[in-house]
Amino acid sequence: MNVIEKRINYYRDANVRARILEFIGTSASGEPSCEFLAGGDENAQPPFKPYSRQSLNLLLDGGLEICRSLWDREVLIADFDIEYVNFDNSAEAFTVAERILAIQQPVENVIKQLLRDYGIQARHVLSGRGHHFVWQIEQNSDEFKELAALGRGPPSLWVAENGPLLRMAVPFRTSWREPSPVSAW
Repeated sequence: MNVIEKRINYYRDANVRARILEFIGTSASGEPSCEFLAGGDENAQPPFKPYSRQSLNLLLDGGLEICRSLWDREVLIADFDIEYVNFDNSAEAFTVAERILAIQQPVENVIKQLLRDYGIQARHVLSGRGHHFVWQIEQNSDEFKELAALGRGPPSLWVAENGPLLRMAVPFRTSWREPSPVSAW
């Protein structure tokens, strides 16, 4: 069985499917809240082609790794990412992972404490080169309003090499779920 067949088989597990649905922000209505999905495999190089939110089964049945946009229709997803990068030896993070994680340990500890001090319950995920601290900020929260007031960033963030990456305007709904503490999903 090759790696794609193994992944297809893995995706057939009901618990795995349930976690993937949670990952893409699927609500009780069955509609994912992420703006788009992407699929990749061991040979693909980012950026991956975006797919509609309704394409999940197509991507799973193709044995692709599932990626979701950080752009979400219901919450702002915050991802505090720390990585070890060695420009002289780009493989080092993968060949001596224990050393790299030990180097990052003091930074990891400070980030965890700062997030706790601010009342943020982030999901801590290890990546190939470091750490992701991920949480959601409700769109009707004061924190979201403060961030939105900062602006959209430069136009270059919204344009890909071949033209517009995604539509420029994001229509926000006027009614939202009850506010909840900022937390990981």
